[in-house]
Amino acid sequence: MPFGNFRIIRNSFKTIFFLLLTTVPSFSQDSLQYFNTQISKSYSQGKFSQSQKVFEQKNRFLKRQNNTEEYMYSWWDYFMLNPVEERIQLLNDGLKTTWRNEKSEGEKVAKLHVMVNLAYHQKNFGNLYQSIQSYESALQYHDQQKVKKYDIVDYVLKPLANNCTRIGDYDRAEELLIRTLKETEKFENLTKRAGSVLNLSIFYYSVTKHQEAIQLLFKEQQKQKLSLLQKAGFYSELSRNYLEINDLINAKKFAESSNSLLNNYAQTAEYQSILMRNELTLGKIE
Repeated sequence: MPFGNFRIIRNSFKTIFFLLLTTVPSFSQDSLQYFNTQISKSYSQGKFSQSQKVFEQKNRFLKRQNNTEEYMYSWWDYFMLNPVEERIQLLNDGLKTTWRNEKSEGEKVAKLHVMVNLAYHQKNFGNLYQSIQSYESALQYHDQQKVKKYDIVDYVLKPLANNCTRIGDYDRAEELLIRTLKETEKFENLTKRAGSVLNLSIFYYSVTKHQEAIQLLFKEQQKQKLSLLQKAGFYSELSRNYLEINDLINAKKFAESSNSLLNNYAQTAEYQSILMRNELTLGKIE
């Protein structure tokens, strides 16, 4: 057989094999692995146009498979190869180019994941107002779609409340922090609830609502059994708020009680943070 004819037959076989690879459902994961490997390899070698080309091929393949879940993660994965401000439009593009509404829980979580990462990176790049809008959109999507398998407290409510506090929208921040308590009650996550109570009390402290902070902390102690470290954190916040209303006796009592509880723990970052607050409070009292 002439060499030229062999090349034609070989190339035809490669074409048929590629078509089979990208159209037969049973090969879908192998195909995704192939695309992911080629995209990462090309990008790491500085072959950005080649990486972009394979990325587009991958997305066309996912559309043919009607796989909106992997399609969402595809845009996030590609952005995360180099998560700089100039490439954040990739996340927006992923959200805008889906061809149908999400149906399964996995598809909804994937879209929410991209929405939250868009908000998170906008905040990191200093676009605070854009970040707030994106977090609000994510929260609205979560509520409308009734997404269950997603940590809405840590990934949306807390960072959104923090953003609102930074721009001085204290009413909205308070609404969000109060909702975190309701969410933790819903799932009976006591550790997360204790953290949410502390966050709300710290917010109250920052906006000089000291009586509200004290009432919240006392009420929560009566509702659940706290770990010694959690109780140390509560006592520390009680001490700070009592100091601000000039109740020096209670301020000193709770700061010292907090320090006493800390003696039972190793000197972790959380330990150091509570201890630092207590020493500052005691120093002000003296």
